[in-house]
Amino acid sequence: MSHTPGTSHGNHDTRAYDQTLSSHAGAGGVLRRPHVLVIDDDAVACETIALALTHDGCIVATAQTGHDGLTIAASRPIDVVFLDMRLEDMDGLDVLRALREGRCDATVILMSGFLTVPSAVRAMHMGAADVLEKPIDIDQFVAAVRQPRGRATPAPVSRRAPALPAANTAPLHGSVAERWARFVMQAFDSEHDLKTLSQWARLSGVSYSTLCETCRLVGIRPQAARDFARLLRAVAKARFYGCSPSMVLDVCDHRTLISLLQRGGLDDDAAQSTVGFIERQRLVAAGNPALQTLAGLMRGRGLLASGAEGIDVAV
Repeated sequence: MSHTPGTSHGNHDTRAYDQTLSSHAGAGGVLRRPHVLVIDDDAVACETIALALTHDGCIVATAQTGHDGLTIAASRPIDVVFLDMRLEDMDGLDVLRALREGRCDATVILMSGFLTVPSAVRAMHMGAADVLEKPIDIDQFVAAVRQPRGRATPAPVSRRAPALPAANTAPLHGSVAERWARFVMQAFDSEHDLKTLSQWARLSGVSYSTLCETCRLVGIRPQAARDFARLLRAVAKARFYGCSPSMVLDVCDHRTLISLLQRGGLDDDAAQSTVGFIERQRLVAAGNPALQTLAGLMRGRGLLASGAEGIDVAV
């Protein structure tokens, strides 16, 4: 199934369309429409991504199996490939390896709903330009195509697997934990409830992939970090205004709200101290060094004070 730009998808945003074309200029600076391949066994996801990218000026082909995706990639020039990590017939990393062995120079961006730090690192070593965690905001696909970048160079092949840094290695958590804590503080200070990772990234002045990678490097799933930041802000504001945290959260669906509160240890939706939230929440591991770094930043701003129960919020 292929998609080509047409009037049935509405008028293009001219500035966005020009930006998409300029990021894929050919020889001599000649602008051309980027060719995108989406490989995902979810037919609805393929169609949704294809429509969004077609509207943005791309020529899009989709495949629901790894073998079909490889056939398409071998038959035409492809600029960007969005590749699901788990397909019905092949593992996404095997598809990535086959693309590289077939001399495909496209920018490959992997997608996964079961992402782990080791799998993300392995994908980057194999030449993936980025790894996105599902569910993914549709504007992230458009932004990824517009971003001018070449193919990532795979790491040299070795007979021994490269050693990964230990989760609690001090050099790793020194600066990365501080960066993560600053991102959380920016969400904490936000005037609005940040419902998506894209909104959080824009507020923090970083790319979506940078925000997600920072979370992963401190051992926290990006979506869990987002929910933690949202709930931390809600708890503090609820205590200040004397209301329940749910009153501060911008969530319309009741089941979604209950699930979010439960993950944050706020089963009773009652006002409580920030330290109480941190102790009860189930989003970030209690021993994660990033939490201590965050507490240090908040204490430095006078938002936290040492008390009888350790750390408490001052609002």
